[in-house]
Amino acid sequence: MNCSLSCFDTSVCCSSSFESLCDIDKETSDKVLSEVGLLFCQRTKNFSVCNVHLEEILVKNRSKNKSVRCAIPTLLSRHKKTAPRAERNITKDAMMKIHSSTGIVLAIGTPALDLSVSLLLGKSLETEIAGSLLGLSVSLLLGKSLETEIAGSLLGLSVSLLLLH
Repeated sequence: MNCSLSCFDTSVCCSSSFESLCDIDKETSDKVLSEVGLLFCQRTKNFSVCNVHLEEILVKNRSKNKSVRCAIPTLLSRHKKTAPRAERNITKDAMMKIHSSTGIVLAIGTPALDLSVSLLLGKSLETEIAGSLLGLSVSLLLGKSLETEIAGSLLGLSVSLLLLH
């Protein structure tokens, strides 16, 4: 048996212990495949992975999830210079929708600015403005600084308006 994912990470050597992606729980196999830019399909369901590469890929995915900055590639993002603070992580559903509209596979768990994800998923600006205002109201109720929250909301909306015109 060979490790099907060894070509994605040549910095480590394969172990002698392998698992089929079909034998790993679906959530984990989806994370592993998305981390290397693949989707679960007829071909990848027959992939096997050594324990070393499996752990390396999962560690990479976990460390990415801890990032505080949006990690949407500049090709797809609504912010082109400095990555703003991430507000959530890409879910499997969002990854699948982004893939169907762009052909690009983002890793499940990729940190993202809500506005970048929403616009990638085709949500309207009106929906985003309403969501931003709702988020601002909740933040104020939780005692967050009004100036900080307004600045963050306005920055996101400004970027969206610039990109829509």
